[in-house]
Amino acid sequence: MSLRVLYVCYLSLEDPLVHSQVVAYLDGLAERGHVIHLMTFETSLSPERSRRFDEELRRRGIVWHRRRYHKRPSLPATAFDVIAGGFAAARLVRRHRLDAIHARNHMPAAMALIAAWFARFRLIFDLRGLMAEEYVDAGNWKRGGLPYRLTQWVQRVALRRADGLVRGGGRDRPAREGARSLPCARAREPRGRPRGRLPRAVPAGGARCSVTSG
Repeated sequence: MSLRVLYVCYLSLEDPLVHSQVVAYLDGLAERGHVIHLMTFETSLSPERSRRFDEELRRRGIVWHRRRYHKRPSLPATAFDVIAGGFAAARLVRRHRLDAIHARNHMPAAMALIAAWFARFRLIFDLRGLMAEEYVDAGNWKRGGLPYRLTQWVQRVALRRADGLVRGGGRDRPAREGARSLPCARAREPRGRPRGRLPRAVPAGGARCSVTSG
């Protein structure tokens, strides 16, 4: 069964991480027949560079939707992006009849929670780490401050709402009961075959699925 999904990433396609950790395995999913839409947030892409990105992704079977990224002032700019991204995600789900939103980390998860007021879809929460704690450890936020509390709230609600959970980590990281470890679509044998096989017994029919990637 093919899945029609919108992958939301609060990063730019000019970030090498997006190509190695996002486009790479979306490419693998598209090869397997899934319908893939990707939404990213861009700062200052030239029309020519945007056209090249769009053509490259379409060759891979990925439909790209770009939105403008706002940087300052930090909290209001992020709030604006989240609200606008949530409305945009809802429109895309309804227009393209998509089944799911894959939210890569907390800001896309907040967008998906907004979109859920206006469209029906399954939510896959890609929890890349404990964002609020990491920002506190780095000295960027104060524990108990407004950004910290908002991010923690989004995380709690997204974890409750999610139909599937993807956690960053290595192959040997312990997974909770019912979780599956799926190989990265980028990892290939010399002849282009994916390493390993996707497990057959992935929960369906409304069951919650947790995935550890790395």
